[in-house]
Amino acid sequence: SEGPKLLAAGKREGDAALTPAAKMQRISDIDVRATAARYGASEMTPETVKDAGTAAYKKAEYFDAVALWSHAVKLAPKSTLTHLLHSNLSQGYLLLSMHSKALAEAQKCVTAAPEWDKGYLRKAGALHALKHISRAMVACNKGLSLPAQARIRTSSGIIATDNACRVLLEEKLQELRPLAAKVEELKEAGNAAVQEEKWAQAIASYTSGINVDASNHLLFSNRSLCHLKNKNLVGALADADTCIELEPTWPKGFLRRAAALEARGQKIEAAQAEETAEQLLEQQKRKY
Repeated sequence: SEGPKLLAAGKREGDAALTPAAKMQRISDIDVRATAARYGASEMTPETVKDAGTAAYKKAEYFDAVALWSHAVKLAPKSTLTHLLHSNLSQGYLLLSMHSKALAEAQKCVTAAPEWDKGYLRKAGALHALKHISRAMVACNKGLSLPAQARIRTSSGIIATDNACRVLLEEKLQELRPLAAKVEELKEAGNAAVQEEKWAQAIASYTSGINVDASNHLLFSNRSLCHLKNKNLVGALADADTCIELEPTWPKGFLRRAAALEARGQKIEAAQAEETAEQLLEQQKRKY
């Protein structure tokens, strides 16, 4: 009886070793009609294909599940199933370690049903897998801010929030909080090193924090400064650009970029970055 279990475990390990491109190719190579029939679908309707995908998922055949759910989306791109299919796809991709795809599907779920708490649970799970801890916490808090036991009309029809899902959101937050605390501890250690102008030590602390939370723009901003002080102009600019990518409306990211560009002798680009920072500051003043 252990033989099939060991075989399945070995198969999953082999699947995990595939590149993202190879995984996508494997999904696209699946004959959805034959696969749907194998999981009990007698016809190719969105509902039956969705159910076939669920049957595949329950058997841990995640490639089949993703292929079937993806086909169901094509059959009914805008229906009462839309948010459910994107939610399922997010979970399927997550279990295939295709974390960016999982996040993309979670975002589609949230877009289709912005007041459905489970979409935010999917988003938090994908962000956690991507080591975007602070953003995962934002997703959890957004899901928990929705009215409990509400029935909501969306573009996908009438849906209801789920108390069980809210429990899972709370559990996810509990899982994320120690990581966020660790990041804060590392950031403070880096800040203390900056005060003593120990740039290499500060870089090490900020890097350790980034390894825990790759979505913390403050860490990239601070490390950009340290790279600049340490004469690593390439690193300073790269971190400034990552900071901007994470928080495109935060003026300081553009000031970091301007400083790095100025040090590299790129004065025109530096002036452009400074101008953007000034515009963002002015927008913030008008807003508040």
